[in-house]
Amino acid sequence: MTTEPKQGDLFYQVVKDGNDTVMLTVKLQNYRPRPKFINLRRQGRLLQSIPLRDDFAWFSQLAVGKYEIELQNAGTTSGKRIDIHIV
Repeated sequence: MTTEPKQGDLFYQVVKDGNDTVMLTVKLQNYRPRPKFINLRRQGRLLQSIPLRDDFAWFSQLAVGKYEIELQNAGTTSGKRIDIHIV
């Protein structure tokens, strides 16, 4: 969980979903301004971008490694970034 004053909370959870892979879930709570997308990056490359509808997103079949969750506002404006290490 990360908390930003005046912005809200970001919760994430990692759950095993295969022999060598995991699923990452991301939940925003009372987060303002509300981002338009939640992006997942690895080594600077965009792996997946999910439009944010219900303050919740999930990314499945992720291998061990370093990832970055990015909250993207309207257009190409990047908001908060959170580093995650999956071991």
